[in-house]
Amino acid sequence: MTPAATCRRPPARSGRAVGEPAGAAVTVAVRAADALLRAGAVAVLGRRRDIAVSCRAEDADVLLLVEEEVFDERSVGLLRGAGVGSARGAEPRCVVVADDFRDGELERAVDAGVVAVVPLREATGDRVAAAVLAARDGVADLPPRLQGLLLERLRRREPGPDEPTGVADRERRVLRLISEGLDTGEVAGALGCSERTVKYALQAFMARHGLTTRVHAVAFALRAGLI
Repeated sequence: MTPAATCRRPPARSGRAVGEPAGAAVTVAVRAADALLRAGAVAVLGRRRDIAVSCRAEDADVLLLVEEEVFDERSVGLLRGAGVGSARGAEPRCVVVADDFRDGELERAVDAGVVAVVPLREATGDRVAAAVLAARDGVADLPPRLQGLLLERLRRREPGPDEPTGVADRERRVLRLISEGLDTGEVAGALGCSERTVKYALQAFMARHGLTTRVHAVAFALRAGLI
């Protein structure tokens, strides 16, 4: 199979510009240690009109990593440095397809930019494509077991000496409720405020600390001992 058959070069500008419709095509780069797994993912995604497959991570909005079994230290290495040299000035968000994680690697995966995990046994073309499209928009997608595992590990961590020690009271309450699995409407109901107020508090916290998703915001707050 020639390179042209496995991936195609996206337009020169990668990523969705401000004001661009959410339905615009997302550019994805695929990585896998197993060549057959990579070829299968490229073939499935390459047939979709809303996804453009690129050979270059620096052109990608989303990086898809497919593992045959577990996500381990080698997997982290496949994600590190993804998107270096990108004109967007940021690494792509990452989606992982794997059936399990080695102890301690889930937290490192989130630190490396992973926002979604699809179990390999559930990885139909539509399921993976949905995770890729959601990741482009910063929407996290973690199985419930992994969410619980991640939050429990982060709660056990002590904040480092250089990590932030302050957060607005409303932001703290919003983040705590989100960490318990509540959505925006449920948080608003629990706090007796509007959904707009909840979104503003969350966005203010994320902007101040350079965070891009709710999962990263909660992980950051837990790691810093803020909630």
